[in-house]
Amino acid sequence: MPTRSHILTVRLSAAERRRLLALAERQGVDEEEAARRAIATASPAEAPEPDGPSVADLMGDLIGSVEGPTDLSTNKAYMNGYGGSRRPD
Repeated sequence: MPTRSHILTVRLSAAERRRLLALAERQGVDEEEAARRAIATASPAEAPEPDGPSVADLMGDLIGSVEGPTDLSTNKAYMNGYGGSRRPD
């Protein structure tokens, strides 16, 4: 089934228009098609399927196997000094 068309009016600065025209010329298409392609490239309609197993699949047997404090992600005391300067004073 064909999709409905929608009209969108966009105000471009002179620099944006030059960039769009240059893109269209490089691709050998008109401005509208260049804009459509730029949108499709920036935001694909569908997320690509993963090429293989997830990290959780690969490391599943290691999850929960590390010894350490149980409150590591919630206790702010573990963050003391993190991100500070490493240079000696």
